[in-house]
Amino acid sequence: MQPFKQRLYALFHRVRQKIPSIESDFLPYIAFVFMPCAVLSVHSLNAIAIASVLLVCVRCSRERKKLLVLWQKIPLFVLCDMGVFLLWIATTCCWASDVSLSLSRAIKVINCIVFGGFLSLSLMQETQEEKTVCFFERGLLLALCLLVFEFASHGFIRHYILPVKGYEPESYKWASMINTYNQQACAVGIVIWPLIGHLVLRREWNPLKWIAFLSLCTFFVAGNEGTRMAFFAGFVAFCGTWYWEKKFLCFFRIITLIGIGSAPFIIAEIPWDRIVSHMSQDVRKATNAHPRLCIWRHCVQRISERPLRGHGLWGLRADKLPEAVCVEENGEQRKAIQKNIYVLHQHNMSLEIWQDLGFVGVLLFLFLLNALFQVLQEARIPIVLKSGFCASLSAAFAMTAVCFSFWQSWWFFLLCLIAPIIRALIIVNRNREGIL
Repeated sequence: MQPFKQRLYALFHRVRQKIPSIESDFLPYIAFVFMPCAVLSVHSLNAIAIASVLLVCVRCSRERKKLLVLWQKIPLFVLCDMGVFLLWIATTCCWASDVSLSLSRAIKVINCIVFGGFLSLSLMQETQEEKTVCFFERGLLLALCLLVFEFASHGFIRHYILPVKGYEPESYKWASMINTYNQQACAVGIVIWPLIGHLVLRREWNPLKWIAFLSLCTFFVAGNEGTRMAFFAGFVAFCGTWYWEKKFLCFFRIITLIGIGSAPFIIAEIPWDRIVSHMSQDVRKATNAHPRLCIWRHCVQRISERPLRGHGLWGLRADKLPEAVCVEENGEQRKAIQKNIYVLHQHNMSLEIWQDLGFVGVLLFLFLLNALFQVLQEARIPIVLKSGFCASLSAAFAMTAVCFSFWQSWWFFLLCLIAPIIRALIIVNRNREGIL
């Protein structure tokens, strides 16, 4: 028995020696794999995040370093506001209609934010910036190639190589799979812009041409309005910030903060029925304009019931969408509404935060967002790189305005994994430009 224990201990010791031997820093490898993995399944970001946390813990335990380093020049008031924001998320569960559902979701969201923040700060320690940027460029190009191939082949990899549970070859329909790639395409549309700014600054035209070509392919073959909005909004913000610099940044900051804060009032006043009535049947079917209108109206109504404190996380999940909220156009539309009577989420970040956390939660979120804009405006980095960061924010807000839930774990880990890569981009360009 003793030799077996010794062999087991020796094996464990060798494994422990091998793990940190990836040049003692694995951020470059994360920068390479996380976007291709996200294209095949955005939920794989959860697995990458968990593996990264474990690797960070192993390295820190071996090198006797602190797991979480807080001297990253993060203002104390921002950390305090984040703490209050998380506390308010937990507090809203007390008056949710389904306390157990809201509490379980709140625990998951708080865990994602806390562990995601820990992961970001840990990966920022002693990174290999040049290698990280180089690996990120190649990983993003690979992700774009995979994405274009999947759209062009109607999900060949996802269906035949990584089959989705419940989909058999005989019953396979591309229409049923198209939504799988909306998140992936939007994720690429968000993170691509800082790299474009870096390549423009370095005058590396060949990879820039490939990225432009693959992005255009994705833009035209994607089957979701959120994907196109993310790319288009990013392009406008990139050009606007590059040309008008501080004026556009200030304008973008004001519009974003006001838009998020006043979204329920704006949506309540827009004559959506008139707009939808002027759309063709094909456009309505492609954009899901009518069902989404029903959800938004219902959200505005629910927000008006508890405007101050909100309904708790996933307050809409337990709701049935009343038929009175919608204006049915024909029998098929009525059947569709009755079939999808439960609402999963609001398809709009502003409405989701307003309904779940109320006015108090919106104020805390806007404070954090304003601090981010302040850092971006005052950052001493080349303007073209600043344009890339502004474009990423614009693409993210455009995507969350029409698609998905803001509280999804893949979304948080996408932001947390890109944060140290953004830091690497900043350091590389500061060193080359001689900016202190």
